[in-house]
Amino acid sequence: MSQQQINAIAERRTPKFDDPDDRLIYEFAHGYYQNHRLSDDIYERMRARWGERGVVDLAGLIGYYSFVSVTLNVFEVPTPPGAKLLSETSER
Repeated sequence: MSQQQINAIAERRTPKFDDPDDRLIYEFAHGYYQNHRLSDDIYERMRARWGERGVVDLAGLIGYYSFVSVTLNVFEVPTPPGAKLLSETSER
């Protein structure tokens, strides 16, 4: 992902995607996190593009990301020394 796309997501804006596959993956993840469900349209487009296995793999990947995120937040794991915050690395 480009820094501009990362910034847009951090600022809760829809990023611009040149690659339709990247856009579909974004719509999948964003749609799920917004609605806690996946629309039939996005599911069918995902299945048509990557098959059932691709849908399962992406669902597992974002589920794992959620698991890690919740664990880090619940146990208040600090940012590693020397790591820069997103606001310090963003191109604005």
